Amino acid sequence: MKKFSYQLVLNFKRVVLRNPGFLVGAVLLPIVFYLVFTKALNQNTSSEWNLNYLASMIVYGILLGSVMTTTSVMIGDAQGGYNKLLRLTPISKWSFYLNMLVTFEVLNLLCILGISSVGVMVNQVQLHLKAWLGLMLVVPLASLPLILIGFIISRGCDYSLGTTVSNLIIFPLAIVSGLWLPIELLPKWMQTVGKVMPTYYLRQLTFNLINGQSLGSKNCLWIGGWLLVLLGLLVSLIKFKPKEV
Repeated sequence: MKKFSYQLVLNFKRVVLRNPGFLVGAVLLPIVFYLVFTKALNQNTSSEWNLNYLASMIVYGILLGSVMTTTSVMIGDAQGGYNKLLRLTPISKWSFYLNMLVTFEVLNLLCILGISSVGVMVNQVQLHLKAWLGLMLVVPLASLPLILIGFIISRGCDYSLGTTVSNLIIFPLAIVSGLWLPIELLPKWMQTVGKVMPTYYLRQLTFNLINGQSLGSKNCLWIGGWLLVLLGLLVSLIKFKPKEV
């Protein structure tokens, strides 16, 4: 446990404190979107819209951090020789992945805290203690499938290809899941696609938590299903197709 904690602190320093790109991509960009769509474009936004779009931008920030940041960090470790260095230590492959998973969850927590705080301070969004607890405890757990997507991309791509694949996943997901615009405004076929994506159900779950409602069994089932599928795929890639670096 002591070794795990030490490795966690080390990862946090090198991934978070030395990675200003995370703050720009996963925190500042969603905040800018949130302020533009709730303040700049419409001066008379309702409190319901502010809450609705807050949930969307929280999930968008998590999507950026979980997929883009995870992919770039994991590929950077592989190409930079960090993984080779780890082979000289008693840290197992599975312990390394678990440690990185916790590190990226910390990033998601920072994202949630930053975007939610802007909603409270700028748009006077009312978040009660129950909502804050849900956002800080439940939403990071529900975002696990998105981090697994980043892990999976990093297994088969170099840095350039990984960035391209991440973008090809992130932005279509954001659109069809209704993170930028309400999903009801999209064509029917896009709504159909969006309503099977993990980001759609993560957004629904986040909105429910912000409004003091239940998580929703359908949201939990879909997120859990995606978690199992992606976890199975990642384990298969690690076990049967090791990536030599």
